[in-house]
Amino acid sequence: MKITDQSDAELIETALEGSEPAWSELVRRHAPLIWSVCRRCGLGQADAEDVAQIVFSAMVRRLPHLKNRSALSGWIVMSAKRESWRVSARNRHRNTQSLETAPVFDADEPDPEVHERQQAIRDALHKLDPTCRDLLNTLFAQAKAPAYDQVATQLQISPNSIGPTRRRCLDKVMKTLQEDHQDLF
Repeated sequence: MKITDQSDAELIETALEGSEPAWSELVRRHAPLIWSVCRRCGLGQADAEDVAQIVFSAMVRRLPHLKNRSALSGWIVMSAKRESWRVSARNRHRNTQSLETAPVFDADEPDPEVHERQQAIRDALHKLDPTCRDLLNTLFAQAKAPAYDQVATQLQISPNSIGPTRRRCLDKVMKTLQEDHQDLF
């Protein structure tokens, strides 16, 4: 299995064993999430970089003690929010809001909540059983949806079961998203 296909819990285990690629993947996967939280809190680039460093440093220290490793993104969001609030309060206290610390919005970049939603969906997909995860990845990973006959052959299932199974799998994803990320969905 490629490292990019591993769940957060699997990456954490590998990272704690000393794997640099696993640490790098955790950072790559969750950096946009931290940035979106910082942007939502009105932080500029320099402050957002500071918050990211603080959150990732805390993650390194606290990862071995994280009880629910599949909830890493939730921990990251909460940590980034708390640190962003601290930085915002410090900036207000100093009352020195300059252009350098003002929020920077790029017209080509999607809404900051998009990164959070994407991570939440990835987390929900990783919580699915392998049958559902494989089916949804096969159906939706390509720009053009494959024919059910191709999917059935690839996954060794009946073509007639694809539609109902897809519906059940999507229902599971939605239930997980609504339970774990009520504020986003």
